[in-house]
Formats: sequence, structure tokens, C-alpha cells
Amino acid sequence: MPRWLGSKAQFFIISMVVILAILISIQNLFAGYYNINYSKPYDDPEDFWFWNIKDQITRTIEQRECPELSADFIEIKMITEDFLGKKGVDLIIENKTPICAGNTKVNPITIKMNMTSPNKNLYEKFNVST
Repeated sequence: MPRWLGSKAQFFIISMVVILAILISIQNLFAGYYNINYSKPYDDPEDFWFWNIKDQITRTIEQRECPELSADFIEIKMITEDFLGKKGVDLIIENKTPICAGNTKVNPITIKMNMTSPNKNLYEKFNVST
């Protein structure tokens, strides 16, 4: 076998290893741009709790009718305040307007929510139209 054939094969193998190393390093350099973490939609659990409680209150007021609506609102308020209180999070839910006047809903209903935890304080005052 001629000597020059062996050196070409070595050059080919070494150049392929170098090219692969360069491509792998480029891939690793850009890996952070396409890896998406779907398991953490909110930064903190407080955000998740707060916005889900607001959504639950809004849907309950929109879907339920008086006089059961007043009892349902009080139940949501007590359960969520107790649940979060056990986790060291203070939650205050207040309705600033009466929910029911007789057997009809008041329009709009104003709700105030305040959540205080060691990490953050979330506050929102919102209206729910019935």
C-alpha cells in the first residue's frame, strides 16, 4: 500500500473528528435557547394560587344564581383562606358590594383580594358583571 493513501485516511478521520467537535460545541452553545421548561408556568406558587382563586370566584359569581351564590362565595372564601393560612400565606377576600339583593344579583359585584406571603404581596380589586 502506498504511503500517501494512509496519510489521506488519517487526515480524513482527524478532520471529521474536529468538524464533529465544532458542531457539538455550537449545539451546546445554543442549547439554552430552545430548551423550554413547561413544568413551571408561574414563578411562584403564590401567583398560581392568587390568579386561580380569582378565576374561581369570577366563574362562581357568573354561573351561580341567588340565594345559593352568597353561600357559595362564603364557602370559597373560608376554604381558600383556611387552606392558605395553613401554608403561612394570609389571604383576605372581601366583597365590597352585596352579592345578592333579594333573589337577584347586584351588578357589578366588586371583590377585593389581598394575599400576603413571606415572598410577595398580591392585591387586586376587580368587578364581576353578572
